[in-house]
Amino acid sequence: PAGTTIPARGYVVFNESDFNPDNPPAGSQDFALNGRTGDDVWLVTTEGAFADDVHFRGTLNGESLGRVPNGSGRLAPLERTSLGLPNTDPRTGPIVVTEIQYNPVISDAAIAINPNLDPSDLEFIEIHNPTASAVNLTEWRLRGGVDFDFAEGDLLAAGETIVVLKFNPDDPENINQLNAFRAQYGISDAVRLLGGYSGQLSNSDDKVLLLRPDSPVVDEPTLVIRV
Repeated sequence: PAGTTIPARGYVVFNESDFNPDNPPAGSQDFALNGRTGDDVWLVTTEGAFADDVHFRGTLNGESLGRVPNGSGRLAPLERTSLGLPNTDPRTGPIVVTEIQYNPVISDAAIAINPNLDPSDLEFIEIHNPTASAVNLTEWRLRGGVDFDFAEGDLLAAGETIVVLKFNPDDPENINQLNAFRAQYGISDAVRLLGGYSGQLSNSDDKVLLLRPDSPVVDEPTLVIRV
């Protein structure tokens, strides 16, 4: 709003009421940010010159985004809202992507088991639950360079780590790929493997998004929003 002054190293907070009239005309388009599918915010000077911009995906109900480190880094969900103050630490979890292998070199041990092994069969995405409680993975998704839907009712135990593969490790026809994968990385049957995802991780540039379902909103109770 006109006349607003920001003190040196200070903050100013705006909300929808600062941009919208108390009694908008019928059919008018009020200002609002879309927290379900994401949105864009542009900051320009009074002369119309560009100053800054942010772009964000959908966000969990009640959760705010902030730059981490404060004021300079990328947007991240915050542990708590910090209006008029430096941003708090980012919220992590309840589960996190801990390791990605997108460009493996096939080992002699893996080749000995499966001479026809494709390098992409050795790619993986590792996911970990660092919390003290099990997490229900129903409606959770991996998106980006690869697509994978976690099974309904699947639980990731407290402290558990799982590995998602390109192929389905539970398919008997993939037994040679499975044994070669375990030989490649020296992992036992104690490590739980899931798969298979569609797509393939690029060796040059890609992204992996771990998306969880949000609670339904009042006006669309059957719509599952994943953020």
